[in-house]
Amino acid sequence: MPPKRIDLHPTKLSRLLNGRDNPNNELVYRLEKHCGNVIPAIYWWKLYAKQLEDEIKTDERLRSIEWQKVKNNLKFRA
Repeated sequence: MPPKRIDLHPTKLSRLLNGRDNPNNELVYRLEKHCGNVIPAIYWWKLYAKQLEDEIKTDERLRSIEWQKVKNNLKFRA
């Protein structure tokens, strides 16, 4: 899919394909149109969301780094 067909700069396409950038609403609408509405925009977005979900579940290094930045944890009673 050449970037010209969806008005996407080649650098942006490269960044998306290599996981250095994320799709925005405008891009998922373009992809929807480009594929003749066979794949709705929401499915393109869910594909990205699934990737993000996997990163959140598995990135223990980043979790550890971010947890160190939290002070005064909330306490809940059972």
